[in-house]
Amino acid sequence: MDREKFGKLTAFVAQPLRALIDLVALRKEHWSGLDWLTQGMRIDEDRLRSLRRKDSFTLRPVYKHKAANVFLHSLEDAILTTKGRLTDD
Repeated sequence: MDREKFGKLTAFVAQPLRALIDLVALRKEHWSGLDWLTQGMRIDEDRLRSLRRKDSFTLRPVYKHKAANVFLHSLEDAILTTKGRLTDD
């Protein structure tokens, strides 16, 4: 979460991966492949490939919902197979 200023107001804004997994948990989505993200959710494939291992790692303890964690692990695995590895940056 980032704290963002909007004029005189301040709001907490979720990082993109956190927002995605929040949506997955809310909708109880099951992993159906990268196509659901790139075509159905219109997420740019380059943005998915830019995910870092620490992005995924920091979210694992946040979600107690099993389906959300399975989705997160599946996303990580899919990115690993499409680009060879997640970066550690």
